[in-house]
Amino acid sequence: MTSEVLLMNQEAVVLAADSAVSNPIFHVNDVDKFFVVSQDPPIAAMFYNAVQFGGVGWSILFGRFARMIEGRNQTVDEVADGFLAFLEQVGDDPYFGVDKAAELEAFNEYVALFLAQLVSILQRIGWVPGRLPVDVIIMEALSLLEDDILSGRRAGGRDDDPLSEEDAPAPEFFDFLEQNFEQALRSGIAYVCYEFEIDPRALDLSGSAIFEITRLMVISCMVDWVPAGYASLSAGLVFAGFHPGSPFPVAREFRVFPSFGGLTKVTDRRRHAISSEFDSTAVIRTFAQTETLDSFLHKVSFRNRRRIANELKYYVSLMRRSASARSARMSAAAAAEIDTIFAGMIRNMSDVIDSALPRKSLNLRNTLSSIRNASPQRLSELARKSMQMIVHGEELASNDTVGRPVKFLVLSRDGISSDLWE
Repeated sequence: MTSEVLLMNQEAVVLAADSAVSNPIFHVNDVDKFFVVSQDPPIAAMFYNAVQFGGVGWSILFGRFARMIEGRNQTVDEVADGFLAFLEQVGDDPYFGVDKAAELEAFNEYVALFLAQLVSILQRIGWVPGRLPVDVIIMEALSLLEDDILSGRRAGGRDDDPLSEEDAPAPEFFDFLEQNFEQALRSGIAYVCYEFEIDPRALDLSGSAIFEITRLMVISCMVDWVPAGYASLSAGLVFAGFHPGSPFPVAREFRVFPSFGGLTKVTDRRRHAISSEFDSTAVIRTFAQTETLDSFLHKVSFRNRRRIANELKYYVSLMRRSASARSARMSAAAAAEIDTIFAGMIRNMSDVIDSALPRKSLNLRNTLSSIRNASPQRLSELARKSMQMIVHGEELASNDTVGRPVKFLVLSRDGISSDLWE
């Protein structure tokens, strides 16, 4: 596992990361998670979560990419976008020799977890296997899942923005889907039947249900969403530094998932730009296993806001089903009014939660104030204190997946320096 922090102000960028890498098979300390992509202008990157992409280590990928762009004098945005384009070509580059079998494994995992999330919704809204045919209720579950998928949409886009042709996967994705979806669906149904202890006969889907599942799964590949559990396969990437000739730094972050069907899915795209405007003069971002620091900075995290909203949506859906069962005794106008009310409640749930909970805690405001006025050296000290809070918290909990030494990279207009806390 990993803990990482990004701090930025008008003077500098500080990247901080522990050095532990672990999974169920192995645990290693003293791993470098920073890569200098450009010395002039100063731009660096760090990764968290998955230590490879397509079976290739990040040090190999960043090393090759840095040589490709050497001397081009690119901006942080150009470097970040260029690296994503570079990753899309990795699978077809004989230099890396990526195993194509891994592509099919990633697709099967995506379909299985997609179906698991659908079955979870089915059970939440009252489906009991064997008592009610799944086709009677699956369309409502698909509708709820579609609301969840489209609630995030693309970074920077509104929830009601229509999907465009630009969002659609390339034709090779649909060829891949046609060749592999039927087998992946069978495998996925077997998986959810085992996980949820369901008789496979209870999940005998009609052709129309399979069509809607396929349609919604394709949509999910076009937007900023992945099924629950799939994020563990992703790698988080952070690029930060200075544009050529610009006084203020910029950072880009996103999650990259294993490729399948020529599609390299990228989610959680964010851009942070320091400027002369007061609210844009300080940034602190945390990545991966940083619960100790996050709980200090934030009262309620965005992730928890979304979980609260999703839970309430499911409970409102149960109420909606109960009301619908009685609507047969109502007039058509009254039944339609009730349906409109419940639909509006589900659609606006996230906004209600966001407005009801505080956006910034006092601790976060004070921390941003400290960052805003810090020199590069002071900014490095604040990053050190942030990481010490995380590491000591994990050590108290006897969690060795976050480990020392902690490494720091300081980027200023004058260049790049490093530091270490053991």
